[in-house]
Amino acid sequence: SRLGSASDADASPKGSAASLSSVVDRLRAAAGTANGTDLDSSGEAKVKLIINELCARDDSMPNPAAIDLANTNWDLAYSDSSGNSSGKLGPFVGKVEQRFKDEPLSGKYENIVKLGPLTLSLAAVAEPLEKSKKNESLRVTFVDLTVSAFGRQVLTKPFPPGRAGTWRMAYASEKVRVLYTNQGNVFVLTRSANE
Repeated sequence: SRLGSASDADASPKGSAASLSSVVDRLRAAAGTANGTDLDSSGEAKVKLIINELCARDDSMPNPAAIDLANTNWDLAYSDSSGNSSGKLGPFVGKVEQRFKDEPLSGKYENIVKLGPLTLSLAAVAEPLEKSKKNESLRVTFVDLTVSAFGRQVLTKPFPPGRAGTWRMAYASEKVRVLYTNQGNVFVLTRSANE
């Protein structure tokens, strides 16, 4: 199925104590302004409780890994990764966006980290694996990394063929997606208001 707009359907599902928007707002507030990279263990525990609450909801799309994300944009709200995907570049933390190409069912996207005049863009392709009981997995194949400074491309480095990982889509809706990498890291992305 294809995602609609970020403002579509936010009614509380049966048995849900909180609307999806309120859970997402609590998660954003708990994660802070640095994508969660600056949280202490208490802060991380608080965010992970909210993520567990989110994943336990009964309003996730039925096969979250098979959603067509074409022409959608997402902002990283939280990650427990210490790598560049979390926006961390040395001691600095940039804004992280995920932009899916306007090519239906292609799974082509870019993870973009912006930090002042510096932009890193990782191109990748996400393909759903065969769904089975509790398997909402994606195979993510990395294509290349492009670095730009002051709007000018300074480097493009292709990844070796077959460089890939498996991510589990634990929750997906019009507003938020929760993914776990094969390395055990969690990424929570919220629909961009700039779409």
